[in-house]
Amino acid sequence: MCRVPTIRFLSALAATLLAGAVLLGGCGGEPASEGRIVLIGVDGLCWETLNRWEAAEDNADYAWFRENAYVGPLQTIMPTKSPIIWTSVATGARPEDHGVVGFLSRVREFYEAFGGQTPISSLEVRRYPFWEIIKERPSYVVGWWATWPALPLNGVMVTDKFYFWRDMMKHGESCGPATQIVYPPEIESDLTALRRGPDSVTVQEIQRFLDVPADVAAQMAKDRERLVKGETLQRIEHEFPLLYSMDETYYAVAETLLATGADDGIFAIYIRGPDIMGHATMFCSKLYEDTAATPQDRELYGEALTRYYAYTFAQLRKLVDLAGEDALVIIASDHGFERPPEDWVRWGHGHKPDGTIIALGGGIPAPGEAVPAHIYDLAPTVLWLAGHEAAGDMPGHPLTGLFPEVRREVLPRRATYGVRSVELPDATLGPQAGDEQMVELLRSLGYIE
Repeated sequence: MCRVPTIRFLSALAATLLAGAVLLGGCGGEPASEGRIVLIGVDGLCWETLNRWEAAEDNADYAWFRENAYVGPLQTIMPTKSPIIWTSVATGARPEDHGVVGFLSRVREFYEAFGGQTPISSLEVRRYPFWEIIKERPSYVVGWWATWPALPLNGVMVTDKFYFWRDMMKHGESCGPATQIVYPPEIESDLTALRRGPDSVTVQEIQRFLDVPADVAAQMAKDRERLVKGETLQRIEHEFPLLYSMDETYYAVAETLLATGADDGIFAIYIRGPDIMGHATMFCSKLYEDTAATPQDRELYGEALTRYYAYTFAQLRKLVDLAGEDALVIIASDHGFERPPEDWVRWGHGHKPDGTIIALGGGIPAPGEAVPAHIYDLAPTVLWLAGHEAAGDMPGHPLTGLFPEVRREVLPRRATYGVRSVELPDATLGPQAGDEQMVELLRSLGYIE
């Protein structure tokens, strides 16, 4: 449920947007719509799995999307790693151009201070994300990879470190100061109330997804020691409280910003849970019955993925409703999943299996009409909808076929938006509260050693 923000939050937000509009000014052509443009990134929403789920389940929320939106596959890139892909989504640039090549920061000050084990930062992004190009309209960015430290913009930035700011593994106790987690900083205290930790996940919430006894669920709700110790074998009983509380946190933030943000705002919202759920349970999902899962795993976790897809689409529909009738919405995933070699159990996505793209608000292509779509096309599409041109160093193109009722000229490309150069904004920035938890999660997923 969307939690109502305080008057102080609304006043601070309004003042910030007014100041940003005055200082930053505007540019570009006439936008395709004066309403909102919303891009929701859902990590690991697999095209093949989605089709299997649709055939097996009668889900009202997904049926609503099928009736009101275009739904199709989305091609991705290699290496199929989340920070690389999501930075390409935001910038429209190839990895070799935007500079993000992995999960860990290469900023010298961060590397030397923490032995190379601090997550990727916004300082490494060498091409401008669309929310820094579309300056004339306020932007609201939630949970996106490589957005910490939060840099000034015309709008609100809730970085990828927002969830990890406190020591999640010690049941919510503070583990030190947070620096530049949110911009503008004066609204952070109000948003903090929306942050959940894995310790807050109840037995009932766990049993909603996993068929485990109450005593097992109770232990899951409080036991995070294995993740702290760096265990690399990912098991859903260890990960579920974290992935669910992370999604709940960012959904709550997104709902609040959609409920209070500008009517012409640009929104970029990132949700991570389906990817972690896929890694942990796809091998025993009832959607893939010919895998080498044990009978016990199938009994306990066979419904977990299908239930989490249902939860995800219920939440997505809520965000779409909050966006408003005039909004143009794109929901996109960075990749799907693929079967592992026979001697592996965990599923991955190393060979760029298709993700999913959903578009609504500008009409629906004719029945049976496919719109070929690629990760590189998303930033040019958002720029087109906002009345801006794509750049010559963006390999993608605007997906005008996703919005057949939008009558908007595709502007000639400019050569480039230039190279983004960001100085280290604060000498006190270094290893942050929550870095260890972010790194341990990446290690538990097998992304780093």
